[in-house]
Amino acid sequence: MTIMHWFALALVGWISVHVLVTPAFGQTLSSVEITQNGDELSIDVDQELGQNQLDAVQTGRSNRMTVSQSGGAADLRQDGESNAADVKQVSGLELNWVDILQHGTGNTLSLDQSGNANAAAVAQLGDLNQMVVMQLGDGNSLSYTQSGRGLAVTVTQTGGASVVISQTSPGP
Repeated sequence: MTIMHWFALALVGWISVHVLVTPAFGQTLSSVEITQNGDELSIDVDQELGQNQLDAVQTGRSNRMTVSQSGGAADLRQDGESNAADVKQVSGLELNWVDILQHGTGNTLSLDQSGNANAAAVAQLGDLNQMVVMQLGDGNSLSYTQSGRGLAVTVTQTGGASVVISQTSPGP
């Protein structure tokens, strides 16, 4: 049995980091890498039951991330002000994967993956955009980009769906 916990934290300014890793019997790897540069940044991480990987970078002011993983790999990037991302990953034999980019002000994202081998690459570019993503079942794939101001969408995938979405608001 190999249990490995790896934490790399680079912290600048008023920052809150909470990390809880609960190893499962026979777990081979859980990793967390967090880089924060700015003011009033917050990240809460809970990893348990299986292989988990998180790479999170926050820059700017008042950005918040909450990540709960039980079999997932996540790459999260926030740049700007008052952005929020909530990610929940639960899988069985095959990891779920997500890549998230938020750039701008006041963007919110909620992503829930439950099943096996789900993949999501999402980007919010602009201000005051809202996104809710639910991937349920196995083998879902999503590529989604919001670009502009005041956009909102909810996407639900239930087993084997592949979706590509680009949502753009008109100019200023």
